[in-house]
Amino acid sequence: MLEDTRLNNKVLLEMMHKLCYFYDDARKTMVRVNYGDLDVEEFGSVYEGLLEYQPVINHNNGKLVFSFEAGTGRSSSGSHYTPKSLCGRSFNIRCNTLLTTV
Repeated sequence: MLEDTRLNNKVLLEMMHKLCYFYDDARKTMVRVNYGDLDVEEFGSVYEGLLEYQPVINHNNGKLVFSFEAGTGRSSSGSHYTPKSLCGRSFNIRCNTLLTTV
């Protein structure tokens, strides 16, 4: 389905902007996401949030439209809170393994 799909620079730039910034309602301004300051629990929170949704690709007027809809990933995967001490060690081991293979 995606073999013949093209991604133009405008869409890529919008996507990168959405990954790098979010709107802070309290400050009424865009704020840059500092991925370097995310700790293990915050990464876990992002992962758990992603499990709540399922990616969907639809056709709309001859164009492919990517979106998310509510899913059952978290409940069906048995994903639950893991203590920081355990996930921190697992995270560090995995990251070190990945870094040494690069």
